[in-house]
Amino acid sequence: MALRNFLLKCRSKIVQILLGNELQKSINLQSDGKLLNSLIRIIPRPSLRVVVISLVEHCNLNCWGCDHYAPLAEESFLSIDEFERDLNRLAELANKGGGISRIELLGGEPLLHPDIHKFTEITRKYFPQTRIEIFTNGILLVKQPDVFWENCRNNRIVIKVTKYPIKINWDIIRSKTQAMNVKLVFSGDTETVTKTSYHIPFDTNGSQNSRINFLNCYHANDCIELYHGHLYTCTIIPHAKHFSKAFGKKLHECETDSINIYDAHDMREILEFLARPVLFCRYCNVLARSHGYPWKQSKREIEEWIII
Repeated sequence: MALRNFLLKCRSKIVQILLGNELQKSINLQSDGKLLNSLIRIIPRPSLRVVVISLVEHCNLNCWGCDHYAPLAEESFLSIDEFERDLNRLAELANKGGGISRIELLGGEPLLHPDIHKFTEITRKYFPQTRIEIFTNGILLVKQPDVFWENCRNNRIVIKVTKYPIKINWDIIRSKTQAMNVKLVFSGDTETVTKTSYHIPFDTNGSQNSRINFLNCYHANDCIELYHGHLYTCTIIPHAKHFSKAFGKKLHECETDSINIYDAHDMREILEFLARPVLFCRYCNVLARSHGYPWKQSKREIEEWIII
C-alpha cells in the first residue's frame, strides 16, 4: 500500500524518468490503476509471483484465439528428465534470493501427459513450500487413476480449472476432490460466469513499439513461463512458433527474448530481465486486443490471431 501511494503521488515525475517524454502518451495519466499497472511491469519484482510450465503443447479442447496456440500445435510431451533438471536449477536460483509463490503446470491440456503425477512429485520435491497447481479444462479429471488423486493429496496439489460452457459433470468432480481431500478452485470467475473468448492479435510485420506494448500488456512481467531451460516475461513468446509454422509466418524469436536459467547468476538478474521489453514484443498488437466474445472452439483460421 505504501508503494502504491508513493507511485501515485509522484506519478508524473516517475513516468517522465522511466518512460521518457515520447512514451508518456501511451499511458493514461488520469487512470491511477492503469498507470500503476504499467509501472509495476517495468519495476523488477522482489520475487517470482508465479511460474508456469507447459507439460504438453497440444489440447483436447482447442479454444478460439488460444494465446498458447494449442489448436495449431503438434502433439508434444515434456521430458521428465529435462523437467527435473530445470526445476533443480530454478530451485537453486530461488534459494539464492527471491522465492517462487506459485507454480502452475499447464499446457495445452496438462492431463494429456500420461506421467503427470511424476511432474507433481518432482515439483514438490524441489519446492516444498510453494503453491503448486494443475491448470486444466477439467475434461479428463474423471478419467484420472487413483495414483493421480493420491499424488495430488500427498503433495498438496491444487486442481485449478477453467469452467468452459461444455458438458462436464462438476458434481462428480467435486465429490471426487472432496473424497480425496484435494483442493479444487476455479480460474477467475468461471464458476459463476460463462467463459468468454478473446482476440489477441499479432502484427506479423513486427512494426509495433515494443516498449509501449510492454507497458500496456497484462502478460508482461506477470505470466512468467519456464520453457526448455529459459524464462520468458510472458507465455506468448515461446508458443508463437506454432502460429508461425501453421501459417507460414516469420515471427523471429532471438536469444535475447528469454533468459537462460543456466547462464543467469542469480534471481536478481532474472527479475531485472523479466521487467523490460524484448524484441519479440514488436509482434504483438497489444492496443488492438479485445475481449468478451462468446466462447467457441477454434477453426484454425489465421483470423483468430491477426486483424484482417
